Amino acid sequence: MGSIDFQRLATYLNTIQHKVLLGWFRFRRNTPVRPSIRDLAVHRNFVSFYKEYYTNNMENTDIANFTPLFGLFTSKTEETIHSYSYKIYETRNDCNLNAIDINIVNLVNSSKEEYEAFDARSPLNIRSVGTGSIFGNMYEGMQDKMKSSLSSKPPEDVLILENFYEATTLTLQKLGDEVEQQNRHILELQR
Repeated sequence: MGSIDFQRLATYLNTIQHKVLLGWFRFRRNTPVRPSIRDLAVHRNFVSFYKEYYTNNMENTDIANFTPLFGLFTSKTEETIHSYSYKIYETRNDCNLNAIDINIVNLVNSSKEEYEAFDARSPLNIRSVGTGSIFGNMYEGMQDKMKSSLSSKPPEDVLILENFYEATTLTLQKLGDEVEQQNRHILELQR
């Protein structure tokens, strides 16, 4: 239990000259991310071999003082959800394994990060529909154009435009009320 074929490992290390092993890893399914007794025995043997090999075969003795790492990777499947866990351990005092905190930065966001970053609340402030808002500025711009061309357009067109603006404002205010109600509901669900 926990034995390593030192001769094969030494042969391999001799073929990859000028390269240094950082450690070793183990992959298991449906188990906690916790080293087993066998993992501890293998790692203890690996550390002793590592120090002996690099002390005898390298000019740079700093490498021999480096403690190799042990990586443990596990997978778990529940119904249709696959999850993967990992931990990297370093050796302390030649016998105790200590977990190292690792932050893995993905090149793209994972779906979990996107889900956590999603905010269902509306960022729009629809309450300010009156003057000064986008719609108010549009209305004022249209009103200025209508005034400049008032001589060519009948006054009924201006009335139609004002009625349209008022109806649009009322609709947007109702929509704003619904958005605020949904935001309150979302905040309640998040608590």
